[in-house]
Parts: sequence; C-alpha cells; structure tokens
Amino acid sequence: MAMGLLVMAAASGRLPAGSGPQMPLAILWLAGTVFFAAGCGMFLFRFLPRLAAASALIALCAFIAIFNWIAFGPGERHFTRTTGTTSGAVSSGKKAPASELEGRLAFGVVAGLLDLMIIAGLYHALRHRGRRDKPDGRRRS
Repeated sequence: MAMGLLVMAAASGRLPAGSGPQMPLAILWLAGTVFFAAGCGMFLFRFLPRLAAASALIALCAFIAIFNWIAFGPGERHFTRTTGTTSGAVSSGKKAPASELEGRLAFGVVAGLLDLMIIAGLYHALRHRGRRDKPDGRRRS
C-alpha cells in the first residue's frame, strides 16, 4: 500500500519530478492504484475477504488498463529487446532497440488475452449469479 501511496504522491505533484519515463498522469495514477489496491487486498484478506476480492479486482483492472494503454494508446513508444546466450557457466545478454510495432504487438496480444479473461469471468459470474447448490450437491432449477 505504501508503494502505491508513493506513486500517487508523485502523480499528484507532492514529490519532485524525476527524469524517468514520460507518461500521462492517468497511467501513473493507475500504477499507484495497482500497488495500493493489491496491498489493501492482502491486508484485508484475513478479516474482510469480500472487500479483499474487490481490491484484487481493482488492482487487476488497473494493471490491464496499463497494458491496454501501452498497446493501443496514442503516442510514440520505445521498446527494447533482450537476447541471451548461455554456454556452460557463462551467459551473456544483448539489448537492442525493438520496433514500435513489435512492442505494441507483444503488449497487444497480452492485453487482449487479459481483456478476454476479464470478460469471461464477468460472464461466468453473471450467468451463475443467484444459483446456490442444494445440500445434496445438485443445483436448483
């Protein structure tokens, strides 16, 4: 939760601006929300599991929104590709710039899969809402 509050403080201008990557303030707020909501979920899990689940859903949706912005949002993106080779006990890595299309495609595939996961979960939850198992294990009609 503290890391989320720190990121949110930076987004609100309460901390001095650094020379880090430039991004819209909304994305910085989403990043802070991911950390804060995940921390709240972990803190509340033992005592208030439904509230913890809601916090987890908020963190997941904010995380997915960041992926969607990287893949489909406006503006120029800069990506790097790291390739590694290993020979026995020696390994080396090489960083090289990747094209914007390649980076957006990679993030777009992951964002699309995560979007489908959320939609499938919502569909499943709405479809089975109100259904309870009978004591003998059968579903009500």
